[in-house]
Amino acid sequence: MACISDLLHQPSIELVPLWCPNPSASIRWVAVTEHLDPTPFLEGGELVLTTSCGNPSSPGAWAEYVSRLQTRQVSALAFGIGPWQRKVPRALLAAARQAELNLIEVPEQTNFVRISRLVADLLQEEAEAEERLLGRAQQDLIGAACSSTPIKSILTKLGDIVRADCALTTGERIIASPPTASFQADELLAAVKRCGSVASSEITPLQTLIVLPAGSLHASSTFLVVKAAHALPQWTRKAISTAGLLLQTAQASQEKLAATRLALSRRSLELFLAGDPHTAREIYALAYPHSKPLDSKLTVVAVKGSRLQLERVHKRVENSFAAPTRLTEDRLHILISPSALPLLLSHLQDHDIMTAVGSPKRQQDVSRSLATAEIALKKATAKRPQVSWEEVSGNSIMALVDEADAVCWAQDFLDPLRSQPQLRTILSAFIGANGNIAQVSQETSLHRNTVRMKLEQAQRLLHINLDDPAARVQVWFSLRALE
Repeated sequence: MACISDLLHQPSIELVPLWCPNPSASIRWVAVTEHLDPTPFLEGGELVLTTSCGNPSSPGAWAEYVSRLQTRQVSALAFGIGPWQRKVPRALLAAARQAELNLIEVPEQTNFVRISRLVADLLQEEAEAEERLLGRAQQDLIGAACSSTPIKSILTKLGDIVRADCALTTGERIIASPPTASFQADELLAAVKRCGSVASSEITPLQTLIVLPAGSLHASSTFLVVKAAHALPQWTRKAISTAGLLLQTAQASQEKLAATRLALSRRSLELFLAGDPHTAREIYALAYPHSKPLDSKLTVVAVKGSRLQLERVHKRVENSFAAPTRLTEDRLHILISPSALPLLLSHLQDHDIMTAVGSPKRQQDVSRSLATAEIALKKATAKRPQVSWEEVSGNSIMALVDEADAVCWAQDFLDPLRSQPQLRTILSAFIGANGNIAQVSQETSLHRNTVRMKLEQAQRLLHINLDDPAARVQVWFSLRALE
C-alpha cells in the first residue's frame, strides 16, 4: 500500500519530514481539514493536510489535537506553511514527538491539490498492480483446480501465492494440507470452532489466521484455514476467497459431477456480471469442457416464477444448453448466445413462468444485459409472459418509470458514443441551444461545418434524425438521465 515514505521521495512536492518515526505508515486517503477536532470525519489511515490545526490556543491544546489524531490512527499530519504561518509551531512539533505521530512540513509552493492528486495516483497504481497480481493468482488457482488432485493442488498453490500455511478441515480433523505446512493441528481446529459457521480473521503482531467456510464433504462442513506470519494484502484475501470457491467446487465434484457443473455455471455467470470475462471463460470451460467457446456478444434471459417452477426450468436448461445459469429464490438468470435464443425461448414457453430477454452485450458488459432484462421483466404479464428489452425500449421514454430505469435506458441509447465523448458534448450543446448551429459552434469553439459533420456522425451512430422532435427528446432525456 502507498505509504508516507513514497510521498517523501516525490521531488515534485518537496515535502519536509520534521518527525517521521513511522515512514512505512500506509495512506488510505487524504483529508484536508482545519477543524480543531477532525476525528468525526476520519476513519484511520488518512494523510491529514492542514494550515492551522484549528488554531489550538495553548501547548496543551496542541497536545490534545495530536492525541486525537493518533487515537484515530492517521498515517501522518502535513502542515502547510505560508504567509499565515511561516513555520510549524513548536508546540505541534513537540506534541508530535511525544505521541510518535508522523509530522511533515508542506512548503508554500506546494498546494494541497497536488498532494491529493499524487496520493490518488499512487493508490491507483497500487490498485492496478494488485489487480494484475490477483488475476495471475486466480489463473494459477484455476489451473490447480484442473489437476488430478484438485484439493491438494489448490492448497499448495494458495500457500505459494500468499506465503502461508493452508489446510482444509472440518471441525474435527484436517482433510488436506500441503506437505510443507508447519502448523499445529490443534491450533487450526480450535480456530475453526471459534468461528462457528462464518468467515473470521484473527490478526496479531505475530500472525494472521483466516478461517473461511469452504462447503461440505461427506455431509460435514469444511473450512479453508490460512495461517501467515505476516499481514496479508487485500488482493491475497481475494485470492483466498477464490481458493475457497474453487475448493467448494473440488469437493462437490467428489460428491456429484452434476452439482459441480451447476456451481461452475453459476460462478461463471457471476464473474461475467462482475466484469471479469477472462476468468469467467476459464470457469465456463471447466463447467462445459466439450462445448465451443461462448460468442463475443451474450444475452441475459431473466425468468420469474415459483421456486418449484424455476427448479424445473433450471434442470431443463442445464440438460439442453451449455449456458451459465444462476438460480435464486424468485429468479433464474441464463446467459445465452443470441443465436441460441429462439431455441431457448421455445423451451421456456411450455412452463407457467414469465421470461424477459435483455439486450445483447459484449462479454465485459453482461451486467448491463441483466439490467435491461430485469426492466423488461417488469412488463411481463400473464397474457404476455415473454417480453424483450428491444420491445420495451422501443417505447423509449414511456417505458421508463424511475431513475434507475432511466439511467439504464440512457446508457444503452448512448452506448455507441461511449468511445467518442466529443460527440456527446456537441449533442448536449445542440439540445441546449435548441438546434442553433451558430450557438453550438461558439460554445464548443468548433467551426460550423465541423459541428454539422459531428452531428451527422452522431446521428448515424445513434440511428436517429435530429430533425425529428422525438429524436431530440430521446437525446435530451438520455443526457439528463446521466447527469
